[in-house]
Amino acid sequence: MKTRVLAILLLAAASAAFARPPMARGLDPHRIPIQHDYLRAELDSLFGRQGELGSLGYGELRELAGRLSVAHQKDRFVARSKTMSLMMPGSGQFLNKDFGTGAAFLAADLAVVAGTLVGAYFLLPDSLRFQQLDYFNTPFDDIHDAWLDHTFTDYLPSMAMLAGGGLAKAILGQISSTHAGKLARRNIDAGTISFEPNLLVLPHGGMMMGLGWSY
Repeated sequence: MKTRVLAILLLAAASAAFARPPMARGLDPHRIPIQHDYLRAELDSLFGRQGELGSLGYGELRELAGRLSVAHQKDRFVARSKTMSLMMPGSGQFLNKDFGTGAAFLAADLAVVAGTLVGAYFLLPDSLRFQQLDYFNTPFDDIHDAWLDHTFTDYLPSMAMLAGGGLAKAILGQISSTHAGKLARRNIDAGTISFEPNLLVLPHGGMMMGLGWSY
């Protein structure tokens, strides 16, 4: 009877990862959105064995809990790789030891940022550039007045450049994020990155599956 109850609690605790909203799961301090593909696959396998769970021993149930923990760690690693590359293109690739691709994405990101800033500067009105306005020796009030001495349309070219650069950076981040997610899955499936079971029960009664990996 106790074994059957443990089996039910095991499935219920794992299923709770899908039942609760992402912000309420408390599984990640950085609130990284997780798709739970690996965990979902393990749960599908476990739910297909519901008739057998009641007859399993404690050791076998512990092994099942470990499998759920590993599956959750895999999902978190994929999510972390994607989020890192979304925020800074190339960083998710570095996490997965693909330094060449990571360096290419990072260089592209820096080029986009630098090009956007330089382009926005040269599209400013002539009177606001360094050749016409000494920002180091001119009083702040005069600098302020110089910027106010222009209409909204005078700044439109620079604003358009900034908007275009922001869009380009967002697209690059999305491409890098997608690539990092696929790379993480490929490394996990190939065994390049592996995980150890790490199941922790929190004081308030919840369940948290820890994160750790090795190469």
